[in-house]
Amino acid sequence: MRVKLFGSAARNNMDESSDIDRLFVLADGLEQEAVNERINDLAARTELWVGNDVRPLVYLASEVLPARIFDSILRDGIDVYGDPTWLRRRNHGWASHWTAPRAANVRTDAAGAAVRADRLSKAQQFLQVADEARPLADEGSISAAAETLYVHASNAAADAICAAAL
Repeated sequence: MRVKLFGSAARNNMDESSDIDRLFVLADGLEQEAVNERINDLAARTELWVGNDVRPLVYLASEVLPARIFDSILRDGIDVYGDPTWLRRRNHGWASHWTAPRAANVRTDAAGAAVRADRLSKAQQFLQVADEARPLADEGSISAAAETLYVHASNAAADAICAAAL
């Protein structure tokens, strides 16, 4: 499985009316209904936590062919989970000619837990700074900066939720 954050959230120009765009590329042969249920549950939990709509874009690996949408995702996207080079290789049409060694793509449980803890820690740091800046923002002096910090906290929290759910 591969997951990428893209759109305004990845470009760092998200606001309270923006949605959170996520690309999910699933291995062929997975139980579609069960996976879609987990993705929809993840989207719903993220929406409840951060307050923005979550728009999952779901493909099977065999469905990913060179296309403009993937060019855009590659240009702006942030890797959340999985092999970060897979989409680039696939979008340029030569994925079938090269396969990374299997051991290079395997995450240990400890490494995965460390990644999730780091993402959650970053979300908490952004939230703490945003909360500290809020009184100044209410006075009007730094409202855009506080808003940006809350957006970063939301993105980091969404990444932590996604990493934990996958």
